[in-house]
Amino acid sequence: MGFYVRKSLRAGPFRVNLSSSGVGVSAGVPGFRVGTGPRGNYVSVGAGGIGYRTSLGRSSGRSAPASPSGPTPPEQVWPTIPVSGDVAMAPTVGLAAQQLVTTGPDDLVQQLNASASRHRIWPWVAGATLLLALLTGAFGLVVLLLGVLITTWLVLWEKSRRTVLAFYDVTDADAEWFDRLTTSWQAAVQLGGAWRVQASGDLHHAHQRKVNAGASSLVRRSIVAFHSAPPPVLTTNIEVPTIVCGPDALLFLPDRVLVRNETSWSSVGYEALQVEASRTRFIEEGTVPADATVVDSTWRYVNKNGGPDRRFSNNRQLPVLLLGELELRTATGLWWIVTCSRTDVAADLANVLRMRRARRLPGPQISLGQAPAPAPALPATPNLTRPALGLPTSTPPTNLAKLLPVPTGLPSAAPGSTGALFTYGRIASSRAGARVPDQLFAVVDVETTGLDAQRGDRVVEIAISRIHLDGRVEDEFATIVNPDRTPGAEFVHGINEDMIRTAPRFADVAGDILARLEGCVVVAHNAAFEDQFLAAEFARLGLRPRPLPALCTLWLSRQVNTTPNHRLSTLARQAGLPMTDAHAALGDVRAVAALLPGMLARLPAPLTYQVVPASSADVADWTTGLPSRSVRLQTRAVGLRRGDDGWMASLLARLPQTAEQAEAPHAEAYLAALGAVLLDGKIVADEAHQLAALAGGAGLGAAEVRTLNATFLESLREAAFEDEVLTPAELRHLRRAATMVGAAAYFDDLTPTAERTGTIGSAVGLPATSGRQRRCGYCQQPGHYRPRCPQLI
Repeated sequence: MGFYVRKSLRAGPFRVNLSSSGVGVSAGVPGFRVGTGPRGNYVSVGAGGIGYRTSLGRSSGRSAPASPSGPTPPEQVWPTIPVSGDVAMAPTVGLAAQQLVTTGPDDLVQQLNASASRHRIWPWVAGATLLLALLTGAFGLVVLLLGVLITTWLVLWEKSRRTVLAFYDVTDADAEWFDRLTTSWQAAVQLGGAWRVQASGDLHHAHQRKVNAGASSLVRRSIVAFHSAPPPVLTTNIEVPTIVCGPDALLFLPDRVLVRNETSWSSVGYEALQVEASRTRFIEEGTVPADATVVDSTWRYVNKNGGPDRRFSNNRQLPVLLLGELELRTATGLWWIVTCSRTDVAADLANVLRMRRARRLPGPQISLGQAPAPAPALPATPNLTRPALGLPTSTPPTNLAKLLPVPTGLPSAAPGSTGALFTYGRIASSRAGARVPDQLFAVVDVETTGLDAQRGDRVVEIAISRIHLDGRVEDEFATIVNPDRTPGAEFVHGINEDMIRTAPRFADVAGDILARLEGCVVVAHNAAFEDQFLAAEFARLGLRPRPLPALCTLWLSRQVNTTPNHRLSTLARQAGLPMTDAHAALGDVRAVAALLPGMLARLPAPLTYQVVPASSADVADWTTGLPSRSVRLQTRAVGLRRGDDGWMASLLARLPQTAEQAEAPHAEAYLAALGAVLLDGKIVADEAHQLAALAGGAGLGAAEVRTLNATFLESLREAAFEDEVLTPAELRHLRRAATMVGAAAYFDDLTPTAERTGTIGSAVGLPATSGRQRRCGYCQQPGHYRPRCPQLI
C-alpha cells in the first residue's frame, strides 16, 4: 500500500486502465473506488490525483505449497543482485513458502493456506453500500446505516473464518524441551537489536574494501522481531516462539516449525532443521543496540594500514560490534540467517533447537514418495563483512547437541511400573481394601547438564523436601553439585562454572540424599527424569539401592486436573502459587510439595505401593564406604524480588530452611557486607544479590542467615548502648535496620532514655543500675544477648 499519482480516462462511474501489466477495471465515485486488475483487488480513497490505495488480495488466492506426495519442486536458480557498482550479492533467504517442500505434518499447513486464500467480501459490500447510498437520495442514510451493520458483521465473520485454532497438550519429554525453548526465548524477545541477512557478497578488490570501512563482504539485512505469540491468523493455547521479518515468519511449535511467506505457509520437521550458531564482528553505521558489545572501531573510509583516508572530509569512526549469528537451514530450501545483538542468545537458541533435533522422536518425517529439493548453491562464507564484519570464531560456542544429547525415551512412570530406581504406586481397587500410607514423602528435583543420563549428562543441582501427607515440611535440603564438566544449559538453570567450582560432587552428598529418602515415598514431577539421573549417579559410585516407592505428579495431575497441559508452571499458576524461581531445584520442589496434598485428596481411591520405603538399615548399608563430606554445601537464592516485605525477606524465602552453620570466615564476610549495605539505610537489587551470593557460597540456609542477621542487630544494639544512652534517633535507626533484614519487631523491647544521664536499665524499662551491664533483648536478664537466650534456645 502507498501513495501514488495517476491520471486516466473516465466513462461515468467506470474506468478502464491500460498498462504493460494488463487491463484493469474499476468503479466508484470521486474519492472512493473499488477495482480489480493484474495485481489483484484494491480499494482507493483520495482526490485531486493523490490517493491512498490498499490491496485486498488476489481474487484467485495463492496456491498451497506442494504436499509431500506431490512432485519435486524444480531446482532453484539463485540470482546475483548487483550492489554498489561491481559488488554482486547473492540472496540468503532460501525458497519462498510456495516452493518449500513441506517436511512436517501438513494438516495445519493446509488449514492455514486455505484460510489465507479465502476472499474478503466486506470491501465489496462497503463499496456497494456507498454507491447505493449516493444513488437512493432520501433513503441514502438508511441504506448507509444498514450497510455499516452488515459490513461490521462481515468483518467479524471473515476474521473468524481466516483464523485457525490449534490446541496442544505437551507432556513428558516434549514438555521438558518446549519449556526450555520458551524460557530461553524470553532473552531473545528482550534483545536490543536483531536482523535477518537478506543477501551477502564478497569484496574482492582493495578499493572496494577501502571505501567500505575495510570490510571483506557486504550484507543486506532487514529488522527482525522475536515474539512469544503467533500471528493473529493462528490461535493456540500455548506460547509460540516466533521470528518475524516483514511478511515472513518462523513459528516454533512443539512438533514442527511453521514457515510463513506473505500469505503462504509451509512447515518443517525438527529432524530436518539444521541449526548453527557463531559470532561475527559487525561494522555498525546506524544506532548501536544498548546490549551489544563494542569490541573495536574503524573508519568509514580506510587506507591501506587501516587508518582514516584523509581524502574524504566526511570520514567518521564506526563501532565494530560482536554479534551472535543464528543460521536455520533445511535441504529442502529453508534458509534464515539471523544476527542478534547478544552472542549468548544466538548460542542458547541454537543449543535448544539442536536438542530437539537430536531426540529423533517419532513424529513428522519426509514422505518416502517425495524427494527433497536440491540444496541451494550457497555463497562462500565471508571472513569480514560490512555492514557485518564477520570473523567466525575459531572456537565456536559449545555444541550441546554433541555434549548434551537428548534421550530417545525415558523409563515409564505408569502406575505399578518399575524404573531404574523407582517403583510407582497405583490407585487401590477399592477404598476399603487399602489405607493411605502414613509415611513421609520426599519430593525430589534435579537440574542437569543435559537431558540424557545414559550419554553422560550429570546432576548439577538437587533439592529434597520431606513433607507429611498434610503438607507440613519436615526438612529441606538443596545444593549445587559439581558435575566434573561444564554445567551445560546455563540459560535454563542459571548455574555457571564459578558456582560449581567450589560445590560438592555427587559422591560428597550421596549420603545426605539417601538419608533424606529414608522412610519416604519419593515424589517428583515427571519422575522418570529424576529416576534415570539418580540411578546413573548412584551407579557411578557402585551403589545399587533396591527399588523405592515413588509417585509421579505429572501422572497424578492427569488423573485429577483438567488444565490445558500438565506442566508444573501451569499447575502452579492455576493454584495461585508463585514460580519466580522456576528451574531452580528448590523452587520446583516447593511447588510440587504445595500441590501434592490437594491432588492426592482428589484421587478417587488411595495409592498403594508394591515396595516399602528405605529403612535406616537400608540407608546404613548403602552408605557404607562412601567418603565423608569434606566440602560445604552450596545453596543459592534465585529470582529475588523486592516485594512488599523487602529484599531480605525474598532472600530468606528462597534459601532452604536449614543448611550448614556459618564458619568464622564466611560469617565475617557476610556481616561485613551487610554492614556496608546498610550504611545508607536501605538494600537495593545489586546489594541483595551480593548478600545472596555470599550466603549461598557459604552453604547457608534461611535459619543460618537469620542467626547472622540477629548477630548483626545485636552488634548495633551494643554500639547504641556504648554511651549508656539510647536517643530517639538511635532507636529509629535500629528499627530501620531491623526492618531491612526482615526482623521488624526485633527492637520493640527498647524505649529511648529520658535524658543523656540515663542508663541502660532505663533504656529497656528496668530500674536504673550503676555501671554498664550486658542484658538480653528478649528476657531482659543480664549476662547474655538474644542469640544465646536460654528461653529462645
